[in-house]
Amino acid sequence: MKKIFTANNNIELEPYKAMLSEANIKFLVKNEFAMATVGEIPVNESWPQIWAIENQFADNARQLCVELEKMILADKDDWLCLGVWRKQWRQF
Repeated sequence: MKKIFTANNNIELEPYKAMLSEANIKFLVKNEFAMATVGEIPVNESWPQIWAIENQFADNARQLCVELEKMILADKDDWLCLGVWRKQWRQF
């Protein structure tokens, strides 16, 4: 079993789960319900993770996740903050 993707929360993880399911790649989600432990353990240790169950599909699964992440990020444009007239990065 190999880790292939980590997200900040379960909502961000959903498109990746759907894509891997469509590709018939068996996976396991770890830390799916660990957000309640934030504050007790380091935040990044409670982030949900996707693990490929069968190692021979791990590289393909990781590549699919990378491609999907590129597509998701490409849909977001930088924007202009009218309050300070400054261009902001797309993640804000």
